[in-house]
Amino acid sequence: MMLQAGIDEVNESELRIAVAHKSIQYLTIDHGLYDVDEMYFAPSLISTLLSSPPGHWNQGHIKSNTTNDQLHFAKVSKTQLPQIENLWHPLQIDYFELRWEKGSGQICTKQHALD
Repeated sequence: MMLQAGIDEVNESELRIAVAHKSIQYLTIDHGLYDVDEMYFAPSLISTLLSSPPGHWNQGHIKSNTTNDQLHFAKVSKTQLPQIENLWHPLQIDYFELRWEKGSGQICTKQHALD
């Protein structure tokens, strides 16, 4: 599931994707590899992205192979990402605990509804 897409029509684009409702992967995609219009429409982009390489990684870079123009993951790594240091509110919510409660139209966590 696409969480965020920073599509750049001139430079690299950056995506944030939830994988199997367990982890988040950050992808950098070189310019010109995918049609910009498809990149703006998440379902279309997700269906055309390369299959995720195996392993436990959170950052990847998709490039074109210089010898045969095939797209590939040029790099994947497990990186310690920056964290929020100054919390301004005591309530912390894990993205993967969120769910949509049918009928009430509320987004909920395991503990309570979020208004």
